[in-house]
Amino acid sequence: SWSQFPAHTDLVLPRRTAVDFAFRDLAYREQGLGQAALFVDDVRNVKEVEEKVKALGLNSRSAHDFIERQRLTYLLIFGGMTCVAAVALLVASLGIANTMLMSVLERRREIGVMKAVGAADWQLQAVFVIEGALIGLVGGALGLLLAWSISFPGDAWVRSMVQRDMKIDLSGSIFAFPNWIAATVILATLGVTIAAALYPARRAAKVDPVSALRQD
Repeated sequence: SWSQFPAHTDLVLPRRTAVDFAFRDLAYREQGLGQAALFVDDVRNVKEVEEKVKALGLNSRSAHDFIERQRLTYLLIFGGMTCVAAVALLVASLGIANTMLMSVLERRREIGVMKAVGAADWQLQAVFVIEGALIGLVGGALGLLLAWSISFPGDAWVRSMVQRDMKIDLSGSIFAFPNWIAATVILATLGVTIAAALYPARRAAKVDPVSALRQD
């Protein structure tokens, strides 16, 4: 198929015929060819062929090198963004834990009253864990809604930049929000907020009702 050859190809010869034709020139016989194009039967074999060419002391260049560099760049960007997101998630979880702990300290009298009227430790823990879960649920939903609303001006901005610099009209949305991402975000925020609420919930369960009521 002609599609596998470069656009500037004018003539295609069998390998043996091409070798005989090229090496009629004395310069080629003495110095060899300046470059040669190799076609590989499968993209998975490109790396192996490149290594064999380099083992012969020759230079090689292929789209595989460009793809590998782009993949490395993508992995570096993705890794950096993941680290930033992890730090932000850690800070958010510490903030939730601190908020829940302050809530326990400010509601000692309420906790004391609940324990005085017969509330069990697990019931008090459940109250604060459920409260933390609600914070995660509402926060995750609001975060998704905010990201979805920002995606529209973001789409317009990226399309204008691509159109201006590369003269390409992009179709469709650049920022995608599949269902699995929404579910993952909600479940992740629920898990983080519940984990952050466990310690304050245990502190609430250990409140002595007598000292709590006497203090106020």
